[in-house]
Amino acid sequence: MKQFFKKMAALVMALTLIFVSLPKVQAEDLAISELLGRSYEAYRGLNNLHAQGTLKAAIDRQTQHMDLGQVEIDGYVDIPNLNGDLKLVIDSIFLPQFRQVRWGIKDNQAFYQLDDEYAQVEDASKQKADLKKSIEREGFNFPAKDEVVKALAQHDELIKQIFKLTETDSEYVISLRDDIDAKKLFDDNKAALDQFKQEIYEEMEARGEKVSPSYKAQIERFYSAETLSKFLESKPVYEVHFAKDSYLVTSYKMEVTLRFTDFLDSKEVEKLGLYTFYYNVEMSFDGFNESREITVPEEKLPSLESDSSRLPELSQDSESSSASE
Repeated sequence: MKQFFKKMAALVMALTLIFVSLPKVQAEDLAISELLGRSYEAYRGLNNLHAQGTLKAAIDRQTQHMDLGQVEIDGYVDIPNLNGDLKLVIDSIFLPQFRQVRWGIKDNQAFYQLDDEYAQVEDASKQKADLKKSIEREGFNFPAKDEVVKALAQHDELIKQIFKLTETDSEYVISLRDDIDAKKLFDDNKAALDQFKQEIYEEMEARGEKVSPSYKAQIERFYSAETLSKFLESKPVYEVHFAKDSYLVTSYKMEVTLRFTDFLDSKEVEKLGLYTFYYNVEMSFDGFNESREITVPEEKLPSLESDSSRLPELSQDSESSSASE
């Protein structure tokens, strides 16, 4: 199972690069590049932000559909004061315990909390002082908005092939086109994709990993017009909503269905015993420049007895997981 999740992480990352990162870096249609430039400028002046949303994942194993679980997210950041609060509610078959997790920092106190059973608070004054000094000394070195728009607008054709810009009364919406031509997209961007694949091989070799001919063949198949065409047949969803009055992102949505037979040979699929992976994330953002109170939990450290009572359960879970691998 560990190998499976490593591969899943790599696949999701690759799709993110294709459908998220690449267009953001190389944007495109002048209207979209200007919108992204204005949004970029708005975020440079942002002090506070609240975010909440849900991540869901599921798989098909032969004839069995299995929900891997979901994570509910609720987070707040206070940028000028370097404060933040992140809460996760996790419902997963892999985590029978510790379903509510919380991390945060307020002033000079950093905290970590698990359910209502454990809370640890630490002094973070030194780390925070060092970070503030680093920011004051080096800054963030963000480029100007016009430079960003100019860089994005240089790749007008790419964005037109991938994205469309629509609007409602209150929002602009960037989403995937319904008529993406996979072959043209790959042909027009062959040099960039070849360079990207070469960087994958070089990074592996730098880590001391062998790049086998079979692995290269798998990469070539995954990053191909044929695979992209099959992926687009599953009707992926990618939407980013921007408020018209502020150009800040109000919501984000992505739905992905990966059919392993689209980019792996049948033997590899049979070996994994997995056929389809489903991933969904929906996030909303509000509270722009609105300050919120962060409450530091009272420290609650379990006794040695309560620790020891949990160890057999955790150990048993670990053994079961190892056996399944």
